[in-house]
Amino acid sequence: MFYTNELQGDEIALVLGLFVLSIFVLSKQLSSRSIYSFCSPPTILSLTVLYYSVLGPVFSVWNGETFFRGIEHREHYVTSWMGGLLFFVFFLIGYSSSGNKAPSQNKYLLPAVFKAQVFKKQVFTCYVIGFGSYILLVGTSGFAQIAFWSQSSGGGEALVDAGGFAGYLLNGFNFLVIACPGIVYMYRKKQLPLYLAAGLLFVAFALFISAGFRWRLVVGAITSLSMWYIAKGEKVKLLPLVTGGFAFLVFMGVMEATRSYGKGLNFAENENKGISDYLASAFNETAVFKASGLVMSRAGNEFSYIGLTPLLQTVFTPIPRAFWPSKPTGDYLIYVREAYSSVNKNEGVGQAILNYAEYYMMAGWIGVMAMGLLVGWYYAKTNKPIISTTKRELNPWYIIFCLQNAAYIYLILSRGYLPAQFMLYFFTVYPAWYFYKQSLKKV
Repeated sequence: MFYTNELQGDEIALVLGLFVLSIFVLSKQLSSRSIYSFCSPPTILSLTVLYYSVLGPVFSVWNGETFFRGIEHREHYVTSWMGGLLFFVFFLIGYSSSGNKAPSQNKYLLPAVFKAQVFKKQVFTCYVIGFGSYILLVGTSGFAQIAFWSQSSGGGEALVDAGGFAGYLLNGFNFLVIACPGIVYMYRKKQLPLYLAAGLLFVAFALFISAGFRWRLVVGAITSLSMWYIAKGEKVKLLPLVTGGFAFLVFMGVMEATRSYGKGLNFAENENKGISDYLASAFNETAVFKASGLVMSRAGNEFSYIGLTPLLQTVFTPIPRAFWPSKPTGDYLIYVREAYSSVNKNEGVGQAILNYAEYYMMAGWIGVMAMGLLVGWYYAKTNKPIISTTKRELNPWYIIFCLQNAAYIYLILSRGYLPAQFMLYFFTVYPAWYFYKQSLKKV
């Protein structure tokens, strides 16, 4: 079929559906009186959908960039847009159908005898675990990576032979993401001087940039920005949000064009690029939308639906391979790789897909709808209490947990691989809940 550089028929209807729904949810959340509405699950999901399933794909059509990894993907766009819309709708249904009755907030309130020094110690513990894990894994080169604007050699030796446990050290690095909103909270509450708070945040974000995986930067930025206002009982201001969001998007383009995983940014080959070039590069990441449509089009046709395999393998994920060498984790991702095997047998290696493509691989459209309901229900149970509360002085660890939990939707949507999502969640979100529970015992 011949395609033009304009949206057609079903494409227009689906894109408009996603766009209108996203804008409606955003306007409703941002007009809310709750100071926690910006970093709420519907807000983060709407922003993520706009980036991955609306703006990126539409720009690729207008620019004639639908050819990817040796295959024309335009014919699969409708399938991917349909998957995104169904997941979004059923997420909202699941989110709306649960937790509508606000529970008592007493257990979440800041204790009458809140020990700021205990909280500070816990935040610093997170920071040390995160920073220490990274240095143990990459060695002395980790210190050089703080200067993220100057690409390092990456040649420092690891301080320990992590072997099969290297993944756990890399996950331990995520404790730095948890520490960031805690540092902001302490500074805003005058429990930490500016020079120390700024220095700690700079090191953390510098390492996120040098490591090359943008999701840490996204989650860290969203939660830190939210905490900046929440710590003072204020809502996020719209103008700084829009301005900062645009600047952040441009920087994402800079990372896309100059990053080298674990070595920082290399500007040598991009000296002549301007803001428009980097802004265009910022949407290269949305190629996962293209791959998602292709894989969904083949599920149930060229390979059978995989059923509950992702859920079952998620249960096995925490078991180290040192104890179970033949652990069946991630074998179904071969279908993503084989989707591109007609071009080159290695063409699809490492290709990511959006979460709803994985759900479609499980049971077709039923899988997308069922998992949308489940994810929405979970976020209603965990985040609705803080959204509905009228109290301003909540336990900071409870706030951090809710912020991390909501921001994590970015990773859930952008990387459809349940076993990895579970492990990253355990190291990126759950520790905040653990420290919240510990803080209650310290009172």
